[in-house]
Amino acid sequence: MTQIDNDAALSQSTNDLRNLLLATHIIALFLDSQLHIRRFTPQAGELFHLNSAALGQPLAQLNHNLSSIDLVADATQLIQGRKGLEREVSSADGRWYRVQLRPYLNAEDRNDGVVITFSDITQVKQAKQALQEREEWTRLAVESVREYAIFTLDKEGRIASWNQGAERILHYTDAEAIGQPGAIIFTPEDRAMGVATDELITAARDGQALDERWHVRKDQRRFWASGVMTALRNEAGELRGFVKVMRDNTERKQAEEALQASQAQLHALNESLSVRIEERTLQVRNLATELVLAEQKERQRIAQLLHDDLQQLLYGLQIQLSLLGESPRAPESAESTELQKELQGSLQKALQLTRQLTLDLSPPVLESEGLVEMLRWLALHMHQLHGLTTEVVSTANVNLANREIRILLVQLVRELLFNVVKHAGVKQAQVELRIEDNQLLIQVRDQGQGFDVAAIEKTTVPIGYGLHSVEARLALLGGKVTIVSQPEGGTKITLRLPL
Repeated sequence: MTQIDNDAALSQSTNDLRNLLLATHIIALFLDSQLHIRRFTPQAGELFHLNSAALGQPLAQLNHNLSSIDLVADATQLIQGRKGLEREVSSADGRWYRVQLRPYLNAEDRNDGVVITFSDITQVKQAKQALQEREEWTRLAVESVREYAIFTLDKEGRIASWNQGAERILHYTDAEAIGQPGAIIFTPEDRAMGVATDELITAARDGQALDERWHVRKDQRRFWASGVMTALRNEAGELRGFVKVMRDNTERKQAEEALQASQAQLHALNESLSVRIEERTLQVRNLATELVLAEQKERQRIAQLLHDDLQQLLYGLQIQLSLLGESPRAPESAESTELQKELQGSLQKALQLTRQLTLDLSPPVLESEGLVEMLRWLALHMHQLHGLTTEVVSTANVNLANREIRILLVQLVRELLFNVVKHAGVKQAQVELRIEDNQLLIQVRDQGQGFDVAAIEKTTVPIGYGLHSVEARLALLGGKVTIVSQPEGGTKITLRLPL
């Protein structure tokens, strides 16, 4: 190939290079061996405010706003044999460039100048700086947190970093902790069971592993901690390690245990109190039963006295008066005859009264009959004595084996029926027996004039043989009285006794 051909080929290559540079966004300066500007790309012209008149000017006369770089000194080193240089520099307008200087080789592969390229790395630099700032903030945040122990572990479970909170809670310095297995914070029994390894496996598999258990400090003193182990993965999803965040909750745990102990003591106290209440209640009910029995015995004793003594005496007087009237004697005056008749009448009334008192105090039916039969006898008795017609209705098979309770219930119903006689203003009543929810219910109803229940409940009348007495006596056996009444609307009184 002739010299002309070589020059033509070189000229063509130069034109192709120029066209390529013009078509790209590369910032480049081409210098000859004397460091004079041979050519530049349009982007370089914008960066250095160059025009065609700058061609041939020495690099030393080039004005730029790049800091911390000496282009002439760097280019001179390349001319002297340096193979390449690279710098990162900033401009006055806040942009960053990666500056690369390479030798410009001619067709004979000899250094014929210098090529300087400028790559705008502002966005990369800003992103890197932002990342560094975030990492710094994260580091400062982690280091400053003292309420939480925060430390990282590598994939094998060795401690890689250690914050101040970890040092405060676990008492290891970072120099003592880093490089140690994370299992050092677990109790000996948990280490023997492989709890630390299981936690890493769970975190690697599920992303996180929750942990709440006893741990140990450097001096092996135990404390209760709650924490979470989180797996650390890169953008490709590869496991890089773990981070553990935990907090000392010993005081909370101790408070919970103290509360549980107090609750257990309270429960035991309640149990004991319930037993004692049940025992006392049983004692009261037994006393109430004995009281009813004693009252009934006293009634029987008084009835026996009336029958055996007073009635016999009255019968004797009656007989003597009869004999006196039948014996022969001098004619009597009209006054003595009338007096004799009055005495006979008074004795007859006294006999009737004693017989009635004897029957009221100890009716024979109370000794052997059931509750329903006893109430039916009571209804007949109330009709004979007071003219009150009482219907007794039983919707269940009521069988009370306790004789004393049967006697008490009959006495209470008699009190209620006597109230109907005295206050209701009617001559009819109904007594109904039934069983609901394992309770015996006895309802006494009338369609009389009724009364104000609230007013009765507010009275301070001493307990006698009225409603107050019924409520008090039934309460001794664990029962209660319910009253439904209103003026001119009748009355319904329900006795409830647990079976």
